[in-house]
Amino acid sequence: TCALPISEMSILSIGGHMHDFGSSMFTYWQPPEGDVMAIYDVPDWHPNYRYEPPVSQYNLGEVLVEEGQLVDVECNWYNASTQTLGYPEEMCTIFGVATPLEEGFFCDGGTVL
Repeated sequence: TCALPISEMSILSIGGHMHDFGSSMFTYWQPPEGDVMAIYDVPDWHPNYRYEPPVSQYNLGEVLVEEGQLVDVECNWYNASTQTLGYPEEMCTIFGVATPLEEGFFCDGGTVL
C-alpha cells in the first residue's frame, strides 16, 4: 500500500510482474466518492506472464488518483515446494503509465522513494 506523492494523476495503463510461483495479482484503488475498485485484476496468473503480463488500459480521467489516496497491491503465490520463496526467485511489482508525471516514483513497503 502506498499513498501517491503527487497532487493528481490519471492512470493510463497498469501491469504487473511476478515470477513462476505467482497465482493471482490485483491492484485496488478507492475513488474519493465510490467503492474500492480493482484497476488491475488477474485472478489466474500464468508463469508466461513473467515477460508478457496482461496490461489494463484506461482513458484519460477514468482512474484519477489524488494526492494521498492509497493504491493497494495484492499478490498471491502457490509454492508446492519446501523451499522458502524470496527475492530474486519470486517478487511482486506493478508498473504503469500516468499523466502528468515529470519523473517516475517507486514505492517499497509503503514508502515512496
